[in-house]
Amino acid sequence: MSTLTPSNGFSRIEEEFEKRTADAFRKMGGESGYISITSRRQRFQLEAAEYCSFHGWITEGELVQLDEQSSELRYRITDCGRKHWGIQ
Repeated sequence: MSTLTPSNGFSRIEEEFEKRTADAFRKMGGESGYISITSRRQRFQLEAAEYCSFHGWITEGELVQLDEQSSELRYRITDCGRKHWGIQ
């Protein structure tokens, strides 16, 4: 019986959380100063934000009511996050 081992090309989920969040700030955060999650069904994004917030790289999410039926969570990068990810 053989055992399964992960491929060298796969990373741990925590590394994906960090990479995707840093990429989002590099792409979007510079213009608006924050990234947002607009759907509670975005489980990966919510877990990534929670993970990065726990480490102090981003702020805790701020709930912003957009209209009567929609809202979003906004996250800002911290000084610690800027330093950690090399974002100016």
